[in-house]
Formats: sequence, C-alpha cells, structure tokens
Amino acid sequence: MTIDSAQATAIAGLQAAQTSFETSAVRLSQSAAGGAEGRIVKDIVDLRRSAVAFDANVRTVKASDEMLDTLLGRVDERA
Repeated sequence: MTIDSAQATAIAGLQAAQTSFETSAVRLSQSAAGGAEGRIVKDIVDLRRSAVAFDANVRTVKASDEMLDTLLGRVDERA
C-alpha cells in the first residue's frame, strides 16, 4: 500500500467513523427520550466503537504524514 492510498483509506475511514458516531449519538438521544434502557447501552457501545475507529484512522493519517515527511527529507538531502 502506498502512502497516498493509506492516507485516502484512513480519511475515508475517518468520514465513516464520524457518520457512525453522529448516527449513534442521534439514536442515543432518541433512546434516552423514550426510556429504552437496552437500546441506550447498545448506542453507547456503538459510540465507543466509532470513537476507537476514528482514533485508529487519525493515527494512520499521522503515521503516513510522518513517512511522507521522511521520504521528502531524503529526497531533499540527495538534491
């Protein structure tokens, strides 16, 4: 996987995690308003999973940025 494709994949993952987080937050507020305790627990778990996925994708973007900076530094040194 190239650095560009890793970043593109991670950014798509960030967007998907954000959408999932927003959806779970809306469901949680609806469940809380309706007093659906079982649903509330599931919504909280979904929120946590989305947050973990978002975090992982942020780390991937940062790591690929660092790799790109390293490669660009090597190119500059050779020039």
